[in-house]
Amino acid sequence: MEKKVLIISCAESNALCIARSFGLNNIHTELLFVSDRAGASGLVEKSEIIKNTVQLKKDESVIIDYLVKLGEKELKEWVLFPTDDYCAFVVDNNKQKLQKYFYFSFIEDGSVVEFMDKSIQAKTAKKCGLATANEWIVHTAGNSTVIPENMEFPCFYKPIMSVKDVKSGIRVFKEKDEFDSWIKARKPGEDILIQEFLDIKFEYDLSGVTNGKEVYIPAVIKKDMVSKVVPGVTLAGHLEPVSVLKDELEKIKKFIIESRYVGMFDFELFVTTKGIYFGDYNMRCGAPSYIYELAGFPLPYIASEMICDEGHNIKIGDVICESGYSFYNGYHSVREVIRGNMTVAELQNLERNCDYDIFSSKDDPRPNDIFNAAFRKNIRMKRLEFRVKKFIKRMIGRA
Repeated sequence: MEKKVLIISCAESNALCIARSFGLNNIHTELLFVSDRAGASGLVEKSEIIKNTVQLKKDESVIIDYLVKLGEKELKEWVLFPTDDYCAFVVDNNKQKLQKYFYFSFIEDGSVVEFMDKSIQAKTAKKCGLATANEWIVHTAGNSTVIPENMEFPCFYKPIMSVKDVKSGIRVFKEKDEFDSWIKARKPGEDILIQEFLDIKFEYDLSGVTNGKEVYIPAVIKKDMVSKVVPGVTLAGHLEPVSVLKDELEKIKKFIIESRYVGMFDFELFVTTKGIYFGDYNMRCGAPSYIYELAGFPLPYIASEMICDEGHNIKIGDVICESGYSFYNGYHSVREVIRGNMTVAELQNLERNCDYDIFSSKDDPRPNDIFNAAFRKNIRMKRLEFRVKKFIKRMIGRA
């Protein structure tokens, strides 16, 4: 592929993993890092694979102005590759401006932004035969908020649009009284998605590529450990063959084709005590997809080639992989230890037993070396600092 790749990301871990995937395929890769925090891109700037990094504040107009200027200077030379929902939202929300300058993922005659709506995804999943959690939409109106009589408890809150709220905002409500006080304190005029609480045994995460007519899913990630700091983020997992999905695989492919999406995707399933349920559908790729690359499946590269091909042909090539590749995310795991959600011994166990740390790379060691020097080597001190700050904050709140 002669085109260059511009990764657009709000997350260091995502940006590095995707950049390294392109680096292994000798693709010129640069990064547009989005953050309001000064110097937030410092770690990724040390990557030898990322040829240039520009940091911009989290402002849609600022990001688009930058991209348009780049596109005018280097017309149709770049593939845009967002790695999180906010960046995917910004690109799709301005596709009329950007499509004459860049290549990027899209929905045929539709909108990625609209299909990010979790209630629309649930309806599509149900239509395609996938089991979905019961759900209720509650419109906030302060003390006048009407709560559906058939709502079941426990239940949990999930943002309808993940670009408008963060995963850390997800929460479980065990009792109706707890939910009542929370919902009535929300800003009036919101539509809140409430879902049935599922007793989840474990989760599957599927990364793949689609041209809108065909769907390529090479393997399945079974999540062995999930973040508590950022719900849904995979801390550790391993690959399993797609055959473990049995009849669900064709339903998933039907769902993805129904979305009319062209590009790389991430699809989540919940394996519960009641069966397999639809979890989430993300029209972009995240950090765990790097394990596919290490196993022989260059998904970002395949997706970028397909996007640039006007016929949108999926050029898979010869890829060989054995199931069982195990991994952990050192970046997020260290943060779990600092927050008290994981012990140092548990982290060391991951380091000993997993085949890969997807945040680490022998070919691109500097970001990981800097991160380890700042956090890993001083992890007990960082954990103590966090506990002290948390204690002080709690004391101030009581004052």
